[in-house]
Amino acid sequence: MRSFLCWTILGTLLLAAPARAENTVPSAELQEILIKTSLLTLNDANLTGNYTVLHARLAKAFRDQITPDGLKKGFKTFADQKVDFGLIATKPPIVSSAARCSCAATSTPSQAASATSLISCRPKASGNPSC
Repeated sequence: MRSFLCWTILGTLLLAAPARAENTVPSAELQEILIKTSLLTLNDANLTGNYTVLHARLAKAFRDQITPDGLKKGFKTFADQKVDFGLIATKPPIVSSAARCSCAATSTPSQAASATSLISCRPKASGNPSC
């Protein structure tokens, strides 16, 4: 359950990027920026225990459903294990499939899970990503 919550929120962070006028897939460079800033924001929240910025960066649909304290509870396992995946800032993302854009904007948690296909690098309990 926590793993699903984790990846759903990360997917939502990717989707919370500024809206584009056209339904196009962001460039590889922008995808990398979105992936890294999303994961590093989560990393900062886990390391500091302050989930306010992470909450503020979520899409409105998620902000309306979960509080910063709810995020803290959802990522408790990461925080308790002191998982630090700041190393991703130095590594290029490894995609499991090509990014694609649906014809409608995704704004619900159940739909956001599909965005996680952009992320195939998951942190281990040791803090080192398993890529």
